[in-house]
Amino acid sequence: PTAQCNYASGWYNCRFGNAALQHKHGYGPLHCWFCGCRLGRFTFPCKRRWVRFMLTYPKIWFLRHGQTEWNKERRLQGHQDSPLTKLGLAQAAQQAKIMRTILHDDLPCFVSPLGRAQETARIALGGRSFTLDARLMEVATGEWEGQMRDTLPAGGRNDLYLYTSAPGGEGFDALEARVQAFLDDLPGDSVI
Repeated sequence: PTAQCNYASGWYNCRFGNAALQHKHGYGPLHCWFCGCRLGRFTFPCKRRWVRFMLTYPKIWFLRHGQTEWNKERRLQGHQDSPLTKLGLAQAAQQAKIMRTILHDDLPCFVSPLGRAQETARIALGGRSFTLDARLMEVATGEWEGQMRDTLPAGGRNDLYLYTSAPGGEGFDALEARVQAFLDDLPGDSVI
C-alpha cells in the first residue's frame, strides 16, 4: 500500500485506515507497528482483531499508576490495593510534568476506582477532576491476589496470560469485554 510519511521519526499513516506504520529497521518494506506483520498486497489491514479495532479509536493518553508497596514486594494486586511508594509518588509527579502540555479544558480524564490509580491521577493530572470507571480496574486475579509473584506457577506466554489464568479470577474474555465496552463509550480524545 502507499503510505505517506507524516513525521520525521518514521511514523506513517496508511491511506487504508490510518494504521501506524514504520520501517522495521529504518528502511525497506513497511511493517505494522502493532504486530510487525509486513504490509504487502495481501497483509493489510493487520490480521490481529484488536489492532483493527484500535485504528478506529480517538487519541488516548494512557497513564499507569506509580509503583506501590506490593509492586515493590512483587505481590499480585488485582482488585486489592496498596499505597504508592516514594518512587511511585515521584513517577506520578513526572507524569504531571508531561501531562501539563497535553491537558486542556475539554479533555476528559477517566480513572480506575482503585486507590493507587486515584492517588496517581490526583498528582499526574494536577488536581484536575476525573471520572471513575470500574471498567478500568486491573484484571482480577482471584485466589492469587496478595500472593508473592515467585510463588505462582511459571508464566506462560506473558504476565497477562498468567493473570487471566488465575483460579477464581476474571479471565481474559471478561477482561476484554469490559475494556471493549469502555472503549466503545469513549466520547473522543481522552486521558485514561
